[in-house]
Amino acid sequence: MKTKRRRFLVFFIATTIVFAGLSVFLIASGEESVGGFRTPEGRAAYKAAYDDLL
Repeated sequence: MKTKRRRFLVFFIATTIVFAGLSVFLIASGEESVGGFRTPEGRAAYKAAYDDLL
């Protein structure tokens, strides 16, 4: 029983560390938001393609 508990604890700690590291990386990357456009031209090209599709 202790082995299962220890495995769970190691898994939980490792998962927490991975998610915390990923969060720090995403915050530090300097992106304004997920899915944002980098340039006004990129946004215009996307909007034009979207309007053509509709």
